[in-house]
Amino acid sequence: MKVFISSLGVMGRRHFSGALLAAAEIIAFDPSDASIEKARETLHKPEFKDAKVEFVKSLPVGKEYDVAIFSETADYRKDNFLNFLETNKVKRVLLEKPIVRSEKDLAEIFSRCKELIASGVTVNVNFPRRSWPFYQALKNELKNEKFIEMTLNGGAVGLGCNGIHYLDTFSFLTSESAEPLKILFSQVTDVLVGSGRGERFKDYGGKFLVAKGSNSFFLTINPESTATPILTIKGNNKTLWIDENNYTYRKWTKEAGFEKPNYLYGQDYKITSEGSVEYRDLISLTKGWLQGEISLPTLAEAQESHLALFELLKSAKVQEPYLFT
Repeated sequence: MKVFISSLGVMGRRHFSGALLAAAEIIAFDPSDASIEKARETLHKPEFKDAKVEFVKSLPVGKEYDVAIFSETADYRKDNFLNFLETNKVKRVLLEKPIVRSEKDLAEIFSRCKELIASGVTVNVNFPRRSWPFYQALKNELKNEKFIEMTLNGGAVGLGCNGIHYLDTFSFLTSESAEPLKILFSQVTDVLVGSGRGERFKDYGGKFLVAKGSNSFFLTINPESTATPILTIKGNNKTLWIDENNYTYRKWTKEAGFEKPNYLYGQDYKITSEGSVEYRDLISLTKGWLQGEISLPTLAEAQESHLALFELLKSAKVQEPYLFT
């Protein structure tokens, strides 16, 4: 399996390690000597002494690959991706998220990928929660609920880089609904969320409310807090509480046959399970996806969460291009 990886930053090096574990032949692109050297350090591990790796500082021309992974920051992704497609051929593509930083760029990506997909190329987006057994089982549990009400209450997680994961989780859990996703409220804080990727990147905090038929999702992101993000998911018969730092959960289920008055809230609910949410780090996720053991959402499935992200920011009068990575 021949794998092309675009960018060897923090995310790219994790994809790189996953590709090594999948025993892929790797062509890794990054214009930075420092990033290449950091990736090269991984090859010092004994298990990778026979790895086939080529580092390049410019995009390839006229090559064919089984897989291409685009893990650069969002401000470079569109140009790298479209320039790569000008002369190279590929069978499977994985795009990091958020894919781009403006609606115009997103439209360009979707237009070009429509041609790709029609020719038989698979395009996926890295929204890993859809692949976690916990959320797959939860989706099945919630399919007969009359409504799903989600909340995310946390510190400086950032709407663009992290909040979009939860928008996609909401999209995934409510995918049976034929109703379009609507923006009900969007308010961005004056203080921006800092980024570990450098001063030129920022992200957004605030209060955001979206709805999809009878389902809703309210996000509270405080850029001046380090509070643990807590996710709650409630149906008409179940309630879940999930600690998004430690990946632990507790689930309450309404007892069958018991009907208490609403003002006696919670008395007909019992804790039915609690424990750990199985978490897949990016290295193992990349390895599993490359080997066909893990499914990630298609570009079409990832469209709703991206459009919601852009609509939330546009509703809050934030100017493009957005500042997230």
